[in-house]
Amino acid sequence: MTPATFEQLLSPKGQSLLAELALLQPKEADFLRIHQRFAKAHPSDLVKAGLETVMLRRKAGGKFSRAESMYFTREGLEQSSGEAISRHRAKRFGNGELVADLCCGLGGDLIGLAESHQVIGVDLDELRLAMARENLRAYERLHAAELIRHDVAEFRDPNIRGVFFDPDRRADGERHVSLAKYQPPIARVLQGFSTGFSVGIKIAPGVPHSEIEAFDAEAEFISVAGELKECVLWFGPLKTLRRRATMLPSGHAMAADNPNPQREPVPPQGFLYDPDPAIIRAGLVTNLADEIGASPIHPGIAYLTTREHRPTPWACAYAIDEVIPFHAKNLGLALKRRNVGPVTITKRGSAVNVDELRRLWKLTGSESRTVILTRGPDDRPLGIIARNVFQALI
Repeated sequence: MTPATFEQLLSPKGQSLLAELALLQPKEADFLRIHQRFAKAHPSDLVKAGLETVMLRRKAGGKFSRAESMYFTREGLEQSSGEAISRHRAKRFGNGELVADLCCGLGGDLIGLAESHQVIGVDLDELRLAMARENLRAYERLHAAELIRHDVAEFRDPNIRGVFFDPDRRADGERHVSLAKYQPPIARVLQGFSTGFSVGIKIAPGVPHSEIEAFDAEAEFISVAGELKECVLWFGPLKTLRRRATMLPSGHAMAADNPNPQREPVPPQGFLYDPDPAIIRAGLVTNLADEIGASPIHPGIAYLTTREHRPTPWACAYAIDEVIPFHAKNLGLALKRRNVGPVTITKRGSAVNVDELRRLWKLTGSESRTVILTRGPDDRPLGIIARNVFQALI
């Protein structure tokens, strides 16, 4: 979509077309057929833009509560932060201060920041800035924002009191994990601000710890509803401890400068804990173990175990029914003895093909269980038959 086409889409005729297309609830498979139909009466580029907008709005519903009034590009939506994360991050900057959002894109973080700050959104992409303006309007926060087309590496404003920076992780069309591939380079942007300046930088959660530790920053790993979403590097007064795991929407957080020493691995006991991915990625599994008095079942696998149930928001807990050395057929027979039909299979430290197991077992019972495929302290493969603690307590 070009800026000119987007301008057409915002016109009364464009909005009327958008409303018509939305009623059809188009899917990818319908794109060509609907496009050909509407292109007879409307410019082809406008119909394409309208169809993409309707479909992307539907995809964006999990991130934005006002997605039906917003505008997106495919790449921009994939890289944008949802409301929960944006609102959480905005709290770091205090209230009322002027904050710049560098590489503001479609405005996902501008929306969060503009709830309690005056913000300046900076980007070189004319289309994204235009969409950011409309997205701020959808949240009735346009009055709190100024949008500037500028090279973010050269942007300076003596009045700002904080910076949020979301570099491009797909500068050459590929998704990059290494910070060395980000554009503009993080180091280049940081050079424009003093060491004690408040800066937050969004990075991929899979960035190697060796690269993260090169910066004097806090690394906050954020999960939403049990799915690891993002990492943010916090600099200056925004930095607390070196590592932080945060769960949203609950807001639970765990932070430390370094992981605690690991306890000696033990065989699975009465309960097994699968930690939240933010805890795992932040390297704080041993800290969680100490908090709940748990031990690992393997030195390199992030499962913990206790004899008695220790409630924690940081892990999915399972009550163990049976632990057996892994053998596909024997494990299936054990499930049939328990009259199991519906089965959830999860694994860590196992290369077993889950689909092949399901085909082999052909379970038809009425009971439901979780099967955990992993390794014990001696590195031997295990099959653990368990129930989610909430299920077990019923």
